[in-house]
Amino acid sequence: MLMKKTLIALALAAAIGVASTTRSNSQLDELIERATSGDIAAQRELGQAYLQGTDVARDDGQGVSWLTQAADAKDTEAAYLLGDYYGRMAASSPRPNLILLQKQAQYLKTAAIAGHPKATLDMAELLLTRASAEDVPEEKRARAIADGELLLRHGADNGYVPAMIDLADRLETGRGIKANPEESLSYRERAATKGDKPSQYRLYTFYSDQQNPRRSETRARLWLKRAADAGHGQASADYARMLMSGQGTPKNLDLAAKYVAAAEAASVPDSVQLRKDLDAQRKVVDQRTAAEVLATTDALAPPSIPPKPDAIVRPPETLNDSGTESADSLLTDPVVAQFSSQIQALEERLQALGTHAEDLKAQVAERDSRIAELQRERDAALAWRAQSESAIAKINRVLVESGMAPIKLRDPPKFQKPYQEKAPVLAVVPSPSNGADDYAKGIVSMRAKRYEEARTLFERASSRGHTGAANNLGLMLVRGLGGPPAVDKGIALLVKAANAGSASAAESLAAMYDFGIGVERDRNLAIEYYELAVRRGSEKAKTGLARLQSDSPALSQL
Repeated sequence: MLMKKTLIALALAAAIGVASTTRSNSQLDELIERATSGDIAAQRELGQAYLQGTDVARDDGQGVSWLTQAADAKDTEAAYLLGDYYGRMAASSPRPNLILLQKQAQYLKTAAIAGHPKATLDMAELLLTRASAEDVPEEKRARAIADGELLLRHGADNGYVPAMIDLADRLETGRGIKANPEESLSYRERAATKGDKPSQYRLYTFYSDQQNPRRSETRARLWLKRAADAGHGQASADYARMLMSGQGTPKNLDLAAKYVAAAEAASVPDSVQLRKDLDAQRKVVDQRTAAEVLATTDALAPPSIPPKPDAIVRPPETLNDSGTESADSLLTDPVVAQFSSQIQALEERLQALGTHAEDLKAQVAERDSRIAELQRERDAALAWRAQSESAIAKINRVLVESGMAPIKLRDPPKFQKPYQEKAPVLAVVPSPSNGADDYAKGIVSMRAKRYEEARTLFERASSRGHTGAANNLGLMLVRGLGGPPAVDKGIALLVKAANAGSASAAESLAAMYDFGIGVERDRNLAIEYYELAVRRGSEKAKTGLARLQSDSPALSQL
């Protein structure tokens, strides 16, 4: 065995020696030694180097061999790299190659089940592309579409921005899946909120469309400014033009200059004309300001005192050859200086007010999003309560018929009416103790990718009985966000949240047992949680439930 490893290492060293490298020989020797001794990370790194020809002579055979060893040792990234490699080979093949397609599906599926976001997206694309082929039977086509859409939604719902964008595009156009403009807009806004510049600019064009019944100048301006501030070239040009024209926002040429410069840096086609227009406007403003200064100075100048008869009248020192007062003299007048100072102060005040207004609009949008989220949680909780009351009513009928006392569903504090029928009694209201504040802060931290902070806040809110926090904490523990993964504890929290009425937790558990994400695949448990989510009003769970009940998963057919 030692002799075999030695020969492999010598062969690798010989192959690497023919390439011009940037790594030192000692680094390559060390990488080879680690890979040969079974280091999974080294095997992946060496395999990737061979496939890309990075620091070594390109050798697809060696690259695939090392990546396969790493993938067989459960390395998720290596499995994805193999799936990506076979996909590129299949795409470049002059004729359809079934073996390459099967290997692509095999490794992408392995990486997707392990939670690799890009592999999940690529697998969804593979299924939906395959479903569009003419030679696919209708039954298999429907199953491939259902599985592809489910994987695509899984990636998008777990925060992967490229999946959000792909799903938004498909829902908008109906490409591969059923069109749903409302859902498309929702996923587009989620991608934009996470900082995707093209999505931010698309939302600007959506809300500024004159034919759009949902047209909103305020939202259009907000998304345009976000895209421009994020560095989107065309957005910078459009926002500069808005500032120059004063349409929808206070006119501000100084601020417009900043965005014109950004458009020029991005080589936007119309940035040259934009610069000319800005310079022309500035010239007009400068001329108008100079004229106003002159007029103001003349109006404020004291009347001249006629000289005494005996005095020698001398020409004013401030007159030039043409007999008029020089501009330099006027511009240094104390009155003019005070006037210019007032203009500058007003401009700074207008700019500050504009910035403050944008901040307020962003806060309003964030508040609206939070209100919508709380309303969804409230509706889910009320639906669960209604179902529980119906079930208890059935049980009570049986108990009464059997001569036993009926049971009653206790009213938790969060379901109390938001008003009092009797005269209110003034009292000191304590701070919320059900973890709502920590949950809200956790959501903000999660969106800002401060995962450790979010995890701590969700733990605190979950310990106080907040269902949404338990759901989010469970997902973070399963995925290892904000700390080491704790799959068993995460699943326990998700089960707790699902039993407490969370449709999202039921959906997550169903997907985990369906695809074996962090747990062993269990079709029966997946169906059970899909059914639970459907009963609580989840539309997305219906697709997964229908597929499992058909008992022919499309994933196994590629």
